[in-house]
Amino acid sequence: MKRDPVRRPIRVSVRLALLFLSLLIVAATSARAAGTGDGTAFTHLESMMDAACDALVETGDPTHADYFTARFPDAMTAVNPERAAGGGMTVRSLYLQRPGSDTRYSLEAILNAGNLARIAIESWHALPSGTSVPAAALFVAPNCSPAQAREIVYGTDGLARSLRIVGPDLVTTLGEEPLNPPVPEGVDAKGVTVAVIDSGIAYDRPDIAKRLARDATGRLIGRDFWDLDPLPYDQDATGSPFVARRHGTLVADILLRVAGPVRLIPLRYPRPDMTRFGPLVEFLAEQGTAIATLAMGSDSPGDWEAFKRAVEAHPDILFIVSAGNDGRDIDRTPVFPAAFDLPNLLVVTSLTEGGRIAVGSNWGKRAVDIGLPAEHLIARDPSGRERPVSGSSFAVPIAAGLAARLKSDHPDWRAPELKAALLDAARPLPDEGDRPRIAAGWIDERPARP
Repeated sequence: MKRDPVRRPIRVSVRLALLFLSLLIVAATSARAAGTGDGTAFTHLESMMDAACDALVETGDPTHADYFTARFPDAMTAVNPERAAGGGMTVRSLYLQRPGSDTRYSLEAILNAGNLARIAIESWHALPSGTSVPAAALFVAPNCSPAQAREIVYGTDGLARSLRIVGPDLVTTLGEEPLNPPVPEGVDAKGVTVAVIDSGIAYDRPDIAKRLARDATGRLIGRDFWDLDPLPYDQDATGSPFVARRHGTLVADILLRVAGPVRLIPLRYPRPDMTRFGPLVEFLAEQGTAIATLAMGSDSPGDWEAFKRAVEAHPDILFIVSAGNDGRDIDRTPVFPAAFDLPNLLVVTSLTEGGRIAVGSNWGKRAVDIGLPAEHLIARDPSGRERPVSGSSFAVPIAAGLAARLKSDHPDWRAPELKAALLDAARPLPDEGDRPRIAAGWIDERPARP
């Protein structure tokens, strides 16, 4: 179950305020220079780091609004109240922008019992359209020295093309992660059409590229409903675009190892505007999608109203969704869309190898249809590196793989027949006794190792 992550990280210096004012004066120029991979944005972020560290020494608060206002009178500042982050940690945030500048900065400090744990400083550039795009980030260690920097490199078409990772010297490139790489050439894969609605997919991974759905010209059939472009590359930037989660590729990796021949339609979910789920599902219907995976959810039913209406309008598509990983009965405390009672919605949760509900996995006698062993699995990330994964998110691709095999054997089956066959294949959980916790029981199916 995917939820909005909250992640985020000074050096004592006496650099003059003029250094930072210089940063602000050249903001418009840096907006054009940043994102080219030349690292110019780090100079400005380092100036902010020094200012924050001085504020920490002089006031005990690296985001002290009065300190920044007095030191940089030409800049507007705003500060968020301190909030608890668990484990004795607190978080303070500061936002800064010079009037008329197209660059804004955010500084987030994490304190542990009043001591600095880490700081993250980000810069964002405004576009003529009125939107802002992320440019660079500097992560700072507790000793007030740079730990690592990251810069998003944009192509001439305005798309973010890669994330450059830079070492503590703010010069040495440690690596580069693709963000919207070109789709490899290829032909349409043959098989059951399965859509993966997630954070996107690493469609450039060779084994995945072979299984993509393509049109007659070889163009990828898929869409990024987050950024509204045709490149749904794997990146959940909810917490920070500089430290993105890669979730969809892990889901797709397991799906491909359970299913027979499938043609994948990758879709990046519409986090900025959940009403886009309406056109997203319409897009799937137009492409003849048989099965769609959705390994995510939230506590708010309002987030999912557009999805619910679209699913009801397309009863032939089987949507397989995760029950969630909150360790609760979702009959009593719902998670959505899993709690919607829809005939073409199959809700799955994660079990241990012995068929018991895994620690942290959700259940529900009415809301959860089946469980599958999805703990301590191995999945490959966008680079092909193997990673251990667990949770109801990964029960979803196992169930989808089984549904795809059924669809391959029975091409005329639609959502009702596919769902009924999976429910019929389930057997009672071994630990339920007289009080069942899942509607139909479990299916003992695990993916082969990569």
